[in-house]
Amino acid sequence: MVVTPLLGPFGHDTLLRLVADGQGGGIGRLVTGVAFMKMRGQRHTGGSFADLGWPMVDGPWPAYADVVYQFSVHDGRQPTRIYGHTADVR
Repeated sequence: MVVTPLLGPFGHDTLLRLVADGQGGGIGRLVTGVAFMKMRGQRHTGGSFADLGWPMVDGPWPAYADVVYQFSVHDGRQPTRIYGHTADVR
């Protein structure tokens, strides 16, 4: 299990709890919103979250407790899928 802060398109940081998949990614839930003081190299530089592999969501992002966010990481991207949303989003 991995617990890590995550910067996403939510307007704030989140705490992410993942179970590793053995392929460099994992599946898990966003636990709660958090605030971390970032070092200069950790700050978002204005690139698009869509360019990193985040889905487009119409309206507000689903509550953390209501869905499962699946993440994987490779080639500098974070392909993300949301399960349990009104329509599963890729």
